[in-house]
Amino acid sequence: MQNSPKNLPGPIQLGLYTIVKLEGDTGLLYDSWDKEVPTDWSGIIKSMDAPEEKGAYIIKIIKKDKISAKGMFYVY
Repeated sequence: MQNSPKNLPGPIQLGLYTIVKLEGDTGLLYDSWDKEVPTDWSGIIKSMDAPEEKGAYIIKIIKKDKISAKGMFYVY
């Protein structure tokens, strides 16, 4: 089965991934890295190693200085 051109990802650009650990009313930057993200995708699915510290975290993907995807997860 071949991919048709409309199913292929668009141009690639770097997206900045950030993980922020929530501490009460504030957030502390836990980690960040750049990763290639197709420009026409609103977000991507990516596996990663979970933080070792228990707590609530927010992950964001930032493209062109705007948050394109954001989600919250917990480590118990």
